[in-house]
Amino acid sequence: MEGGGIRATIAAVAALTGCAIGDDPDSSVTLGPPLLETGADDDDDDSSDTASNETTEGGEGTSSAADSTGSTSGGSTSGIPPLDTGCDEVFWYLDADGDGHGDPESPMLACDAPPNHVDSLDDCDDDDPSNAPSFDETCDGQDNDCDALVDELSPMNATCNGCTLAMDGDRAYAFCPPPTDFDGARTGCMAFGGDLVKIDDAAELGFITGSDVPASGGVGGYFIGANDRDAEGQFVWTDGSPVVFTNWAAGEPNDAGGAEDCTEMNVDSGIWNDVGCDARAFICEASVR
Repeated sequence: MEGGGIRATIAAVAALTGCAIGDDPDSSVTLGPPLLETGADDDDDDSSDTASNETTEGGEGTSSAADSTGSTSGGSTSGIPPLDTGCDEVFWYLDADGDGHGDPESPMLACDAPPNHVDSLDDCDDDDPSNAPSFDETCDGQDNDCDALVDELSPMNATCNGCTLAMDGDRAYAFCPPPTDFDGARTGCMAFGGDLVKIDDAAELGFITGSDVPASGGVGGYFIGANDRDAEGQFVWTDGSPVVFTNWAAGEPNDAGGAEDCTEMNVDSGIWNDVGCDARAFICEASVR
């Protein structure tokens, strides 16, 4: 560096420190790179008007460095590119009962599974570890396998509450030999999540008569849901829908003695007969809702 350049640098440092070199013989000054402020001359060559850090090869006056307040290719206005997490966030679901199945109503977005979260959302009861889609149904009054049926037939559940169980597609049946009255039979069926059987057609009737139904524990056959308790001669099912398909025995229904408002079925032949509403075995039906 030429002598004039050294003197200029010393003068700049003296101005910044507020004293001249030599004011205090005990003081020392360490020279460092000059501090640049807005508008400061940062020419490499003060003797030339054309040499400047702001001049590019083409003579254009544009800066060779990124403007510290400009945007980068990543869209950041701070000059720092956005953080790349390196993953795509996905939904995880709370598994509060630890059965490996998540609650569909408790989602969370994250790259990796948060504590107590899984990637499935098929738990029907996340407060009870005994209920999940991968489980077998048992006789406990709950929907163990999350199929909207209660206590239906499974490898772990052939009988329940004294009833023999059967399945046909999405319909579950319970053949219950212990005799009870019509209302008690309905209550027993509701424990299975259903009601007394509603026979829609000959195919359903054929499934019932072809099943391994135990012998009735009382007089006669099994109660089914058909009845005319509300209006004599107008048979309806327990859900209020009219009885369309029928399989009455000859001369039935006849309301013998004026007190036959319910219906029994012979489970061997499938024949129906109107009877009183006291003590009979009964057939329950529940369907996936």
